Amino acid sequence: MDISQITQNIVNLLLQVALAAVVFIIGWVIAKIISKLIGKLLHWLKIDERLGKATSGSRPIKLERPLEMVVYYLLLLVALVAALQVLGLTLITQPLNALLESIFSWIPRLLAGVVVAVVAWVVATIVRGIVRRLLETFSFDKKLGDSSGITSKSNDWPLSRALSEIAYWLIWLVFLPIIFAALGLEILVAPVMSLVGDMLSWIPNLVVAGLI
Repeated sequence: MDISQITQNIVNLLLQVALAAVVFIIGWVIAKIISKLIGKLLHWLKIDERLGKATSGSRPIKLERPLEMVVYYLLLLVALVAALQVLGLTLITQPLNALLESIFSWIPRLLAGVVVAVVAWVVATIVRGIVRRLLETFSFDKKLGDSSGITSKSNDWPLSRALSEIAYWLIWLVFLPIIFAALGLEILVAPVMSLVGDMLSWIPNLVVAGLI
């Protein structure tokens, strides 16, 4: 092999590395732009604020930033695979391609699970509001206080609110097997459905006990 061929091979290698770097940089820029757009969309939808209102916890769940970062690193991985393919490193790109295929094949299931979860949240929120308004309309807390001696001043968490929260989480529990099925987690569907059936069967007994 003469010096000219060695020089040509080095030049070709450098060009290949430069092209791979350009591909990775372009992918990185695209990942930054798309992830930022996703983050702004989630913020516009007020995902964190809505989760905070739904959970009513002292430590509200934050999803906007984590979801933005998931999108960023997923697209960055795609850019890395593309750059490695330019370098001809098939031994590395083959398992990474298999990983990306499995991830992207699961995305439709994830979207379906998200849609079902959103429907569950809407239904649960509506049911919670209806239960609480009905109990407030019939002055449930006042009648309970008159019969038990519990006043609103001594009861920071009225029973009407507690019952409405129970109704809210029961709706979530009913939707949970559907969410698992949409995500493809069939192994969890049967146990959760059994749990839901058991809990729903307890409700008449609880009502009877409350009336007594």
